[in-house]
Amino acid sequence: MKEGILSSQLQAQCQVVLGQPQWEYNGTKYVDVTPLDQQIIEHRSDNLQGKVENSSNYQTSFTFGGSQVFANEQLLGFSFGYTRANRGIPGFMHLTSKGTDQLAETGKIRINSDQYRFDALYSKEFKDNSFLNHGEITARYTNQLDDESLAERSVNTFELSNWQLNPTLNYQFSSELTGMIGLALEGSKHQGGGVDNYLPDINSDRRAAYILQNANYGPLSAQLGARYEKVEYEPSFPATYEPGRGQGSAIADREFNLHNYVASMRFDILTGWWVSSSYTHAERAPAVNELYASNPHFALLIEEQGNAQLEMEVNKATEFGTGISFADFSITANWYENQYENFIYLGNTGVNRGGVFAKEWRQADTENTGFEVELSYTLATKTAGDFTFSAFADATENTPVYQFDGTYDPFTIENFFDPKPDQEAEYYRRNLEGDSMPRTPADSQGLAVHWQYDQLSASLDYVHHGAQDKVAKGEFASQQYHLLGAYFSVTQNLLGYESEVYINIDNLTDEDARPHQSFLRQLTPLPGRSVAFGIRAKI
Repeated sequence: MKEGILSSQLQAQCQVVLGQPQWEYNGTKYVDVTPLDQQIIEHRSDNLQGKVENSSNYQTSFTFGGSQVFANEQLLGFSFGYTRANRGIPGFMHLTSKGTDQLAETGKIRINSDQYRFDALYSKEFKDNSFLNHGEITARYTNQLDDESLAERSVNTFELSNWQLNPTLNYQFSSELTGMIGLALEGSKHQGGGVDNYLPDINSDRRAAYILQNANYGPLSAQLGARYEKVEYEPSFPATYEPGRGQGSAIADREFNLHNYVASMRFDILTGWWVSSSYTHAERAPAVNELYASNPHFALLIEEQGNAQLEMEVNKATEFGTGISFADFSITANWYENQYENFIYLGNTGVNRGGVFAKEWRQADTENTGFEVELSYTLATKTAGDFTFSAFADATENTPVYQFDGTYDPFTIENFFDPKPDQEAEYYRRNLEGDSMPRTPADSQGLAVHWQYDQLSASLDYVHHGAQDKVAKGEFASQQYHLLGAYFSVTQNLLGYESEVYINIDNLTDEDARPHQSFLRQLTPLPGRSVAFGIRAKI
């Protein structure tokens, strides 16, 4: 294929490795003298061995922890964890990078990540107190450094430091009335760098207080909860940061005051049969990338644009459930509806820049509905161990909520001189999203069996993910796929410690699985057949 068809649109859709032409001046004009063997455009897909190029993922983790019980029912514990990861993105964004002139055109995208995490816990039981039951303080500190490289050159780095402190107290007025109060304190600091840095430096603070009250009277139980949270963002442009052209580049300090409430009830109609319902009013502040992203995002192979003027998202959620259990059989079913005001989502723009599509964070009213059903049966035998059979099914729909009939056209003379902003916003949403939200998960059903016999255990699970044809405009439908997994383990004493030796096998049939909600599903499937062997020990 000749280099003359070079096209950023083709690059985005086909993920081709573009040829680099060689030009010579013949006295009157420059002509292409690229050798024939260098005029080939290679498609980056699976190779002859069926492997997707640059899709490898390496991860190393280490965790160490301990705890000590003291007098007066006190416990102190801590843990330290370290994770290092390196993964490839099977596509390329050469034309999008600000470092294009210094990079090889066929350069691979790799993302390196290092994370340190410290956790601490202090708890105390109040045995002699008629009102207080239990007190607990948890603390956490994490530091994560991500480095996105293109053609082995670092183009985007960001470091996130985060601390959390969560004290709670459990109390009771009586055996029927119990509850919990708590605080949630959190601070984060984000610092970025590199020619393709897509976020400014951001300091974040969260402060929350909450209460949860339980009431249990015979077959009726109820729960009431409330939470107040204040979220503050303070962004700043470092000297090396070059914002993009979207609304995320117009940074501003933001403050959100959030109120959340929940009320739920369960009634045991008969022994083994119950019904439940709940209502939740939840408010959420936009995340930092939803507000301030403004440049290429290599992990998603898109240009991500935030919107610094986004308002808080409000969800009014209703859920109804029921369950039946008798002997060794149980079945539960739940139906839910989420009515979102100012739902925040990553939407299409129809714009292609530098070979990738620009997507922007938007908000609009949206409805999410679905159901879940689960069944379980346990068969206990005297000689062959215990078998547990289970099954599930779920489905969900995410649809835009439109207020008008869709006849409005902003390009008529009348509407040009007398525009109607609400109808104009809905006009563009209808044309960009259509009748379904982007990346809505497909329906799924599954079966599993688990076997336990003394120190031996094994399980086999099967999940069917249906085809998804309810798509937003600009999306492609997804094909159905199946996943089969297996797990085997034996528990025994190793060197004086209780240990578990296990083998875990995922995607036994090596299925080409592409979840509809994945940004990269058209470039790469989920990992193929994989086997993990490990040992867990309690020290």
